[in-house]
Parts: sequence; C-alpha cells; structure tokens
Amino acid sequence: MADLQNFGHTLCKIRLEKSLSLDTIADDLGISREAYRKTEKPIHYRPNRTRTGL
Repeated sequence: MADLQNFGHTLCKIRLEKSLSLDTIADDLGISREAYRKTEKPIHYRPNRTRTGL
C-alpha cells in the first residue's frame, strides 16, 4: 500500500521534472485535466466506521 500512497507524488514529480503541464498530460492521455489531477492527489484510506445508535 505504501507504493500506492506515493504513486501520485511520483507522477507529479516526473511531470514537473519534464516541465509538462497537467493539460498537456491530460490531452495526451485523452482525459480531462481534472481526471488527471486526481491521479496526482494523495490516496487517503478511511477506516471503516460503523454507525452506532441508529
């Protein structure tokens, strides 16, 4: 799971090292800028919580 948590950071780092914009990458992939931006966001896992008192 640690690799998945760093995946977005790694993508962003490579993109910036190559001086590419979010728009350029998204266009090349054929997806929206927003869709690509989400891939660079850190992945947060929420623990399953059960509701009590319902």
